[in-house]
Amino acid sequence: MPSHNICFNVIFIVLSAFCCSQVKGQELEVDRVKLIVLDAGHGGKDPGAIFNGVREKDITLAIVRRLGRIIQEEIPGVKVVYTREKDVFIPLHGRAERANDVKADLFLSVHCNYFHKNKGKHGSETYVMGLHKIKDNLLVAKRENEVVKLESDAGHHYDFDVNTPTGHIFLSMYQNASLDRSIRLADHIEHALSVHLNNPSRGVKQAGFYVLYRTSMPSVLVETGFLTNPNDRKMLTTEDGQHRIAQSLFDAIVQYKAEVEGRPPSAFVTSTHTVSSQGRYSSPKYKRNNAGKPSRRYTVQIAATSKPKIELMRSIKGCRQEREGKFYKYKVGQFSDFEAAEQCRSNMIRKGFDGAFIISY
Repeated sequence: MPSHNICFNVIFIVLSAFCCSQVKGQELEVDRVKLIVLDAGHGGKDPGAIFNGVREKDITLAIVRRLGRIIQEEIPGVKVVYTREKDVFIPLHGRAERANDVKADLFLSVHCNYFHKNKGKHGSETYVMGLHKIKDNLLVAKRENEVVKLESDAGHHYDFDVNTPTGHIFLSMYQNASLDRSIRLADHIEHALSVHLNNPSRGVKQAGFYVLYRTSMPSVLVETGFLTNPNDRKMLTTEDGQHRIAQSLFDAIVQYKAEVEGRPPSAFVTSTHTVSSQGRYSSPKYKRNNAGKPSRRYTVQIAATSKPKIELMRSIKGCRQEREGKFYKYKVGQFSDFEAAEQCRSNMIRKGFDGAFIISY
């Protein structure tokens, strides 16, 4: 056998053993959400993104503090644990280890987006663990992973560089037992943010984040808005905007908990609120269909291009083209339940659309 084949087989065996060890012990407590870890991105010597003097680390901490207070006030019996409650530096591995140590049922990492080359980009996007095959997803992951350069002992805590070919092999073999539930939570978050903030959802996406790959429970990283966009920045830096974001995240957690535990939100929330157009509390208004499930629609986006690609509509059954600004977006299907949308997404990935993601509306 050629030496390079032997080398590849050895690497494959080692990687397989590693990935199996990562998955082991990731049994889900599928019938409860009792302990939530909230992670305010960045902190201390790591300011995160900075634009016009606004620091990401300050915004994420303000949102997380508000969110934690709402959860503890509104959902009796649910405990909130923070990775940081003040302006201190926490390594990425330390955030994930904190969640694992307390045996959290949910991990939510809050961040702000940044794209200086296009200040028109705005809206939220929520990430789950996975391969970053789309350029924009890769840029977000690389920026958030940059913090490892500030960790003096990083070599002892990270098994691979997610941005290298070897890292991609690791990620392609790594199977997070919580991925399905992570996607469901991310979907609820994107829906709540788009509704309450009247801001576009950029979708549920996958990328290689160190802070997500090490957690052993449903975990998401939400980019709440773009510091580089004036409208998003106003929302991110005002008390009203931060309150709306925190309340949106709370609503998403409520819907996720209700789904996991098979109960209506009213069964465990003392006085469920949604955000009114003025940013004040209003009475609960959960839209429900006859089956008792949230009334929501889903579609799957498979591509976005600067020039129209008619061949996509010809080759993919049910594919439609939608013009949004300078881009043409191609979407498949309209579904009333998440499972059908996820099946469609899986089918599109098998057809070669690796970046396919679900959009709720």
